[in-house]
Amino acid sequence: TTLIQLSVDKKNKLIYIKQCFVKKNLSTEEIIEHNKRYCGLALIIGDSAEPRLINDIRKSGINIKEAEKGAGSIIAGINLLLGYEMIIDPESTEIVRELNNYAYSDKKTKLVIDDWNHCIDAIRYAAGFILKKTGNRVASF
Repeated sequence: TTLIQLSVDKKNKLIYIKQCFVKKNLSTEEIIEHNKRYCGLALIIGDSAEPRLINDIRKSGINIKEAEKGAGSIIAGINLLLGYEMIIDPESTEIVRELNNYAYSDKKTKLVIDDWNHCIDAIRYAAGFILKKTGNRVASF
């Protein structure tokens, strides 16, 4: 489970990124507790592949929306991010590790290896939401 805080400066084409937490094997209650601690009432963009979890989080009073995903959304999200300079908080070591290891399994088809992508996926969800919608700050998992 990851929670990434993200702010976008659209004018200067900058994305500011901070890792709130990256933890394995959390219970739903632990995820809710961490999200409340780090986000309060801020909007969270959650992985739409986890509808049960999103529903449980929403029931706890957290402001959460599903990420928009679909055919081509990974490549579209990556291309969106490539148009911006990413400023990573120096303590966000897992994000840096993922960015250093993220790779295509086939550059021709732009098929991405499904490893080293938990934080990057959260970044894509949040950045995509911000850049397609209004506002400039959101968290994502």
